[in-house]
Amino acid sequence: MEAAPTTAAAVDLPVQREVQEQPTSEAQQVLAAYEEALGGPALPNVRAKVLDQAAELLAVRPLWWLIDRVRELPQWGSDLRIHCEKSKVSFTKAAVLQGPENPCPSHPRLEAAGCPQCAADDEVDRRRRAFDAERGIDDASALQALASLIQQAKNPRTPNDRKRDAAARQAAEARRQSAQRAEYLAR
Repeated sequence: MEAAPTTAAAVDLPVQREVQEQPTSEAQQVLAAYEEALGGPALPNVRAKVLDQAAELLAVRPLWWLIDRVRELPQWGSDLRIHCEKSKVSFTKAAVLQGPENPCPSHPRLEAAGCPQCAADDEVDRRRRAFDAERGIDDASALQALASLIQQAKNPRTPNDRKRDAAARQAAEARRQSAQRAEYLAR
């Protein structure tokens, strides 16, 4: 019987080598977005860290979402995994872009039929008009009063204006009282 070979050359054993995986193009895109947000190339250890974490996260998150998160990363540090875990941004694009089929012209995120914001605005307008009608206020007089206030703001009154107006009011009051006396004496 022949003895089994004991040397390594005689035995075909698989050679274990550390094969450095090449980053995917998507992970490269994430790194490029990070360096763009950073304003220049990242340090080698940070590059490797971002590439590794990007490759890991791309298995569970969409590329567009990771790129958006990595653009925020320079202001928060260099750990993409932690930043993504803390992010509250939805990673389902359908939920982000989905809106009503018939949007309200005033409130586009709401449905036009039965828009609660428009209904609330209409109720406020209805109550205001009822309040104004009880007190005899109409839109024309309100606009006229507003225009008068704007004009006064544009042309501020001087002390001489105030004195002249006070004198005019006193003269009008004196005329009114004189007319009342004349009417009383005429009876």
